[in-house]
Amino acid sequence: MLDYPETENGRMTQEQIQLAGIRLLHDRKMTVDQGVKKLPPVEAVKAALLDPRTWFFTLLYFLANGCATINYFIPTILQGLGYKGVKAQWMTIPIWTVATIFLLVFPQISDRVKNRQWFVSGAFGLAFVSCIIILSTPGSENSKLHYAFYAFYFAGVYTALPLILTWASESVPLPKEKRAIMVAIISSIGNLSAIYGSRLWPKTSAPRYMMGFASMASFTGFACLASAVIPFTFRFLKTTGRTKAEREVLASYGLN
Repeated sequence: MLDYPETENGRMTQEQIQLAGIRLLHDRKMTVDQGVKKLPPVEAVKAALLDPRTWFFTLLYFLANGCATINYFIPTILQGLGYKGVKAQWMTIPIWTVATIFLLVFPQISDRVKNRQWFVSGAFGLAFVSCIIILSTPGSENSKLHYAFYAFYFAGVYTALPLILTWASESVPLPKEKRAIMVAIISSIGNLSAIYGSRLWPKTSAPRYMMGFASMASFTGFACLASAVIPFTFRFLKTTGRTKAEREVLASYGLN
């Protein structure tokens, strides 16, 4: 994959390259990258580690990935609603279809209204409400209700995942070296959640899987509140220029 439009190799016209570059500058509020200082790799790591936004987005992504571990067990969970054998596998298709529709539609709307915070919070909120409904109603008597909210739960979690990474990338337009390290930290630590997430759905908790859904309700509820509230605190915290090297790079852009 190409780093920037300027580095592509003959597949775009000059006008397309310029348009793509302008859109990147506009979306990320960047300045033209010409003749500016670069942030050395070690300094980029330091700058990313010292930025509180790195750990905020890492927490969100960690929780979201933990909530996504249900996808390993959804055919087994559906057996608790009365679907057996191959039918349980087939019945996962509508759930993934609903999640895919949400995943395609809501990030597009988020792009158009230029907002990530409330869409991430709303996605987690949808997953949280779905968990509460699943936990508070007997599965045997409300199998269709549970099935519907399994779909909405997946829709919320899988809508939040890409929006978190996009939000993180957009929140740190410069230095670009710091942004690259920041996204790498978020992604790598976030994916470690599979280590514990896969253990939240033991056979002993069938057919309601109360431990799993109670954990998911806790994760999504906290993530919903955190994504809505914590970004406001960044206005009062020093998030950029925490190291001398980063301040020098920002100064070369005329931003510090």
